[in-house]
Amino acid sequence: MSFDIERMMKVANNKIETIKFKLNNCSFTGVEEVLVGDALHYPLLGMDEKFYSANFFQKMIRCIKWSLIILGVSFIDKYDYEHIDGSNTLFLFSSSYGEREDMKACFYKVVDTIDRYSMAVYNGQKRVVYTGIRDLYLFLKWKKELRAHSIAGSLYERMYILLNMVKPYHDYNCICNHFESEGIDFDNIVTWCDVHCVDSMFVQKFKNREKKTITLQHGFYSEINNNWTIKGIKSDYFFAENEFTADILKRNNYTGEIIVCGSVHNIGVHNKKITSDDKFKKIGVILSGELLHDFNEEIIKKISLIEGIDKYDLYCKFHPTSILSTYSIEGDTKYKAVFGKDISGSKFLQDIDLAILCPSTMIYESLYQDVPFIVVEDPYEMYRDYCLPEEFLVKIEELDIFKIESIYGDIYKEKFMKIKDYYVTCGNIDKYYKNAFNTIGVG
Repeated sequence: MSFDIERMMKVANNKIETIKFKLNNCSFTGVEEVLVGDALHYPLLGMDEKFYSANFFQKMIRCIKWSLIILGVSFIDKYDYEHIDGSNTLFLFSSSYGEREDMKACFYKVVDTIDRYSMAVYNGQKRVVYTGIRDLYLFLKWKKELRAHSIAGSLYERMYILLNMVKPYHDYNCICNHFESEGIDFDNIVTWCDVHCVDSMFVQKFKNREKKTITLQHGFYSEINNNWTIKGIKSDYFFAENEFTADILKRNNYTGEIIVCGSVHNIGVHNKKITSDDKFKKIGVILSGELLHDFNEEIIKKISLIEGIDKYDLYCKFHPTSILSTYSIEGDTKYKAVFGKDISGSKFLQDIDLAILCPSTMIYESLYQDVPFIVVEDPYEMYRDYCLPEEFLVKIEELDIFKIESIYGDIYKEKFMKIKDYYVTCGNIDKYYKNAFNTIGVG
């Protein structure tokens, strides 16, 4: 699988920005208080060259398919629910991340830091509900409103937008109907990441009802690439992983309250101390997500061909969203083992002595677990987002056994410990989250 990186990294073209602006300035029936354009930010990015290059018959087939999905979605609830008496807070793990079991595991760890909670967790399993029947008329009104306000020029565009309006609204209704039927109301909501569709819908709805809204940090927040993760935040509270992210939000005028709690991935994970002799045998290669697919492939091949690498045990960890069969590594005997989403990045780090990284949040994890690392500079300069000292960076053409073996010299050690305090929150992460929730009246 390959991607047009420049197109994927572009936040939105002028046409998408125009559609988003119109959506935000249209008061749709039933969601008058919601900035729909903001809620649909990521689906709108799907209206790219490939979207518009479809021929007439492909567009018609897609419109029919989307209509059937809208009809089917209206009768299905795909969430699991849990409520502990006395809970005043809804913890939401929405369909925006439903296939990411690694994220769900971390979500559960966050919830477990408090005693009383309510949860709505997407599980993907269908359960028939009939409350969505009354919403079908509403969806028809939205279709008319999209046309009346000239938000999109074609039926093809309007059906795509309508589909992506229906999904978060239906999730919102299903979850609220479930708890309301049991006489349960909430003072607060905690979302995994409030810039995605369903989470944004909930946060905007709850804020309109003057409820407290809290969002977690689940990954890297960039000022350069994909800065919507910063600009799109609407929650009253942001639980940051580190001071580095807190400073990014402050520079970008986030108006809510920032509480530094540490990485959700590090709840229950203890630091691994470096041995005194600094010797290493196991080298782990940790790759980025699919946006850097081709670069990942280049790294895999480059490292396996390094002269002298044979004297070390070489392991590779793919991003949870990667499909291993799309890479050539399966036939590379230099790697003793290859891992996908079957183990977490944290677990992988615990079993290696040194890490070679593509730009990713595993930089944070390596610092937390005291694993020496070096980051290979990608051609799209995503590595610059992390603002690392030059001792932690290497160009792919300069990566050799001497560079690898020189990692963790005296200068490296000193800077490692210096940046660790800024990029990583150590200590009792469980307690930090519990205290933060207690401070704002959660649990």
